[in-house]
Order: sequence, then C-alpha cells, then structure tokens
Amino acid sequence: MSDAGRDRRVERERAARKTAETLLEEKSRELFLAIRELEESRDHLDRILASMLNALIVTDVEGNIESMNTAARSLLGYEVEELEGRPLVELFPEDCVLRSEGIERLFETREARRGETTCTSRRDGTLQVQYSASVLETHDHEPRGIVCVLQDVSEQRSLERQLWRAQKLESIGQLAAGVAHEINTPIQYVGDNTRFVQQSVSDLTTLLAEYGRLVEKAKCGEALEEAIARIQQVAESVDVEFMLAELPVALEQSIEGVDRVAEIVGAMKQFSHPGSEEKTAVDLNEAVESSVTVARNEWKRVAEVTLDLAEDLPFVPALPGDLHQVILHVVVNAAHAIGEKNGDGEQGSIAVATRRSGDFAEIRIRDTGCGMSDSVKNRIFDPFFTTKPVGTGTGQGLAVSHDVIVNKHGGTIDVETVDGQGTTFIIRLPLDATVDASERPAA
Repeated sequence: MSDAGRDRRVERERAARKTAETLLEEKSRELFLAIRELEESRDHLDRILASMLNALIVTDVEGNIESMNTAARSLLGYEVEELEGRPLVELFPEDCVLRSEGIERLFETREARRGETTCTSRRDGTLQVQYSASVLETHDHEPRGIVCVLQDVSEQRSLERQLWRAQKLESIGQLAAGVAHEINTPIQYVGDNTRFVQQSVSDLTTLLAEYGRLVEKAKCGEALEEAIARIQQVAESVDVEFMLAELPVALEQSIEGVDRVAEIVGAMKQFSHPGSEEKTAVDLNEAVESSVTVARNEWKRVAEVTLDLAEDLPFVPALPGDLHQVILHVVVNAAHAIGEKNGDGEQGSIAVATRRSGDFAEIRIRDTGCGMSDSVKNRIFDPFFTTKPVGTGTGQGLAVSHDVIVNKHGGTIDVETVDGQGTTFIIRLPLDATVDASERPAA
C-alpha cells in the first residue's frame, strides 16, 4: 500500500475514533442527565412522601415492611430500622380484617380495602386509625408489595363521642318535659287514691271507736239503744259500703301507678346511664322496651306502638348507651313522620320487632308515616342532612347512628321506604363481636 493510501486510512480511523468519542461523550452526557433527572425525581418523590400528613407504609411481596414515610414514623413512634422486615399485619389487632384475612387475599383479589377503622400498635400503646391497603404492582402487573395508608382518627373519634354525648343530653333535655308529664299522670291518681285511703281510714277509725263504746256499755250492762243508734248514724255518714268496695280498687290503682312510675324512672335511668367504652352483653329486648318507654310522650298522641320481641334472642355484645340512643332516634323520627303525615288526624302505628337472623340480631322499626323519596333516602345518613324545619333538627342523629351501628358494632342499618306510605329501619348487630364485615347480611 502506498504512503498516500496509508495516510487516508489513518485519517479515516482518526475520524471514526473522533466520531465514536463524540458519540460516547453525548451518550454519557445524556446518561448523566437521565441519572440526575431520576435523582431529582426520586428526591422530589421523597419530599412529597415526607410532607404527607398521612402515614405511608410499603411492604415487599411477602407483606414485610420495607419502608415508611416521616408521618408513619411519627405516628407509630418507630424508626424504619426497627420495623423493617416485620409483617405489616402485626401492627393490627387480631379482629382486624386485614390481619384475619391476611395479605394473600389482597394479592388474590387485587381489591383495595378502604376507610376501615381499627386500632394499631405504636411504641407507647395503641391508637385508633383509619387504614387503606392496596397492592403495589410492577409495570408487568405482577404484585410487588402492599401500600398501606394510615390516618390517625383518635381525635376525630373523641370529638364524635363528645358530639354523641351532647346529642344524648339534648335528647334527655327534650324528653324531660314529656317524661315529667308521663310521671305526673300516675302520681296524680296515686295521690288521689292515697288521700281517699287516708280519709277512709280516719272514718273507719271513728266508726270503730263507736263500736268500742258499744262493747264497753255492754260489759257494764248499760242500755245499748243510744250507742247502737250512734253507730248507725256514723256508718251512714261515712258510707261504709262504698269504702269497702272502693278501698281495694284504690290500692290496686296506686300499686299500678307506682309500678308505672318505677318503669319510667328505670327506663330513663337506663337510657341516661353514661355507659362503657367496652362492649357488654346487652338484652336487646330490654333496650327496645326502655327506649320506647322514654319516647312515649313523643309517640302517644300520633301512634300506637306494638312490640313483637323474640323471647329466644340471645344477648348482644354492644355499647348499651349508644344502642339505646340509636333506637330512640329511630322511634322518635317515626313518630315525627306520622305526625307530619296525619297532623291532628287519625293515629298511625309504629311496630318494633326483634328476631335472630343467623349470626345477627335484628331490630325492625316500621312506621306508617310520610315515607321518603329516593333523593331523601339516599342522603339520610349524611351528616347535617335533615328535612325538618330550621331549629328543629341538627341532621346528626341518623349520621351518628349509622356510625354507631356500622363502625362501632360491625353491623348494618338499612331503610326500606315508600313515599307517602311509611318507612322501615332494619338494624342488624352481630351476635359474635368478631364477625367479619364481609359476612354482614345484605339489606
């Protein structure tokens, strides 16, 4: 090869190397920019996660904790290193659905769990949280892990309890006049009968004194005509036959009045009891009877109440104070619906029944009131929604009742209604406090 050919070859190789170096430099610059962009994106994502107010926990495909954000560390009181590798479900109690079902069901169904309230463990105890959990997938739609978001609702639940207590006190205040009136009626005839018995005892004492004088004169052999005449005169003046006929009736009525007062006072005492934060075994039939008794002044002018209570109904694990309040709300609402429909006209009816339905206890409260339209029915459990005039309803009664039955007791509260004809509320409570929410009966 000539010198000129070699020079051209060398020149071509030099140009190729330069082109390759230029291309490599451009690719390196592009790669550097891509890496820097990824780092900036990751840093941006980390700042977003750190600024989240809700706690975020990410697990691997086995359900073991991999990472969590600043809010999670603050909420739980643990650092990532302390929880890393531990199963996520260990943060939740055994009756939590996420723990009882396991994460396998999440991976199997790919259905996220949203808005469920439970307790979670933290370094210094437990707190109430609302959690959501969903499957984290790869770009190939394969399960990569679990993303769990926790929101501290302890303060919210505390405010709800305060609101519930305030509504309970408000209900007691509103019912106080009616309860006083209910007590006043039997007290009046107890008082009247007591005064009748008192006067009768006084008259009989006077008559017995005359008989005593008659006996003394007979013992002394004195004439008895005057004493006998005196006895006849006193007997006629006090009307002995009337007293002997009416005294047993007066005593019987008085006993009935005292029993009625005791029933009302007992029902009010049971209703107004502050109750417990822990569930106890509750006699559902007794809860219904006492709540209906307390609300009597609300319904007695507009409706007749009938009770059909199942005798074989077992005790229900429940919060008694909250449960009484729910039943009272529904019964009072039924009375108001009948009053709105009939005005001062004919009386309607409220039928309250209890029965066992599988693993659930059921209360049905049916009224012949004005019913509801579909638009109203769909909103009755919304907070602050009410169809009552301004100043007569807060719109919180049924909203809090729904929270009590569904979230606190794991039950259901449903409504069947026909506009203009009436409404039936169906309350179902699990007989076993650990019944899974997915096993709740459908309305």
